[in-house]
Amino acid sequence: MFIRTITTIALIIMILSCGEKQVSKNDKQQPQKNTETFTLPKSEPLVPKEKPKVTTYEVLRRWSIPAGGIGMEILVSDTTTKNDVLALARKLRNDNLSKGYIFISIFDSREACARRLDESYPEKKLFKHYLVQITVNPNTGFDKINWMAEGRPH
Repeated sequence: MFIRTITTIALIIMILSCGEKQVSKNDKQQPQKNTETFTLPKSEPLVPKEKPKVTTYEVLRRWSIPAGGIGMEILVSDTTTKNDVLALARKLRNDNLSKGYIFISIFDSREACARRLDESYPEKKLFKHYLVQITVNPNTGFDKINWMAEGRPH
């Protein structure tokens, strides 16, 4: 599709730039045809040069939402960057969108995930390791990926 669009644009530019030079009646020269050549720009390859980095993760818990959908708690490495975690979140959201409701939490600490409901677990520590919340409610149209982490250096 990208190559077809570039080709179409290039063709239009070529057609518009290939007009004949107008010569007045008093000019004794013969009209010259435009001999300018046009080279199509090299298109970018459709396949990326490098494969995108795939963030490895572990599903700690998975459940079905009775009204149709999926819930999960995901664990990633604590060295995973924010950009990689958000890319994983978008992938998980897109992969599960057809299931209906989505409620997926991503953590970088097994302990923080296990103790997320424990009131004695320090909130500051929880939100350092509770990275992302993916919530989709098809009935209301709510569809959001929230970065939850605070105080995480990467």
